[in-house]
Amino acid sequence: LDYYRDIGQESLKKYEQQDFGYFKWFKKKRLMSFYFPRNDQWSLDVLKQRIKTLPKDKPFFSVWELECTHEPYCYTEEFKKFLPVKATVPSRKNIDSFKNNYDNAVLSSDHMIKSLFDFLKEEKLDDNTVVIITSDHGEAFFEHGQIYHGENYYYQEVSKVPFLIHLPEGLSKIYPLASLDILRNNQEKIVQLIDIVPTILGLALGGAATNFLEHFDGHNLFEPIPPDRNIFISNSPPSFRTRHQKTALHSIITPNFFQWIIHPNHEKSELYDLQSDPQQKLNLLEKYPDKYQNQIPKINLDDAWIGQSNISINF
Repeated sequence: LDYYRDIGQESLKKYEQQDFGYFKWFKKKRLMSFYFPRNDQWSLDVLKQRIKTLPKDKPFFSVWELECTHEPYCYTEEFKKFLPVKATVPSRKNIDSFKNNYDNAVLSSDHMIKSLFDFLKEEKLDDNTVVIITSDHGEAFFEHGQIYHGENYYYQEVSKVPFLIHLPEGLSKIYPLASLDILRNNQEKIVQLIDIVPTILGLALGGAATNFLEHFDGHNLFEPIPPDRNIFISNSPPSFRTRHQKTALHSIITPNFFQWIIHPNHEKSELYDLQSDPQQKLNLLEKYPDKYQNQIPKINLDDAWIGQSNISINF
């Protein structure tokens, strides 16, 4: 705890010296007390220093969290490529210029990730280091009437995130060809963040299946994903309701890429075909109620949470 307190204070000092456009507006409005200080370049420097101190002949595991794509978005002048930018409270009228702040922050993050790969190459770690790139959520810009992320976790602009596994050639040789083929085939399937830990364990074990992985809700992506697997999404568990998440809404994505968004008492529920309608513009349940109304999954919205990710649905 002392360590994280110290790095937080150090990061805040460095952060306050920066002019990040929209972030500058946040400081002016005295809103920064609500946010943990963010400085991706500084955290990358700390990561590099830590890795340099590790023995080169022993494995290591590290997590690096990039924060500048989280509102308030921050980036330096060199990444101010998407223009114009609007440094104010977002509205439907200025959303395009406001979103440019986010795109600039993403560009900055992309540069940071490249810097990490360059560093691994300099340290001769690029051929034996697995890198997984993902995110806990995306971001909404009024696509479905909401901004940022909160109660809208069930829409694709927030719930669909990158899940990239960089497996260097030097390491891929130690895995069975069959396991690598399965990993490639799973690229076409729907996966979720709870798959990360079982997959990392599968990497550590050479892709081998082990009995203890069966205790995880997630799936080892070196093994075939069950054809009847459904993905369960919730904006918040019942025990963690906040002022931004007053209503528990749950969503289920089926193996054939249909997505149910289930409202309390099943009123105003939604159904989308994500293959033909990835931006979720056409609510099939609203347009074809006679066809789909009786197929709404019947689940207890207060009891269902991540443990119900393999809930059975006939659709």
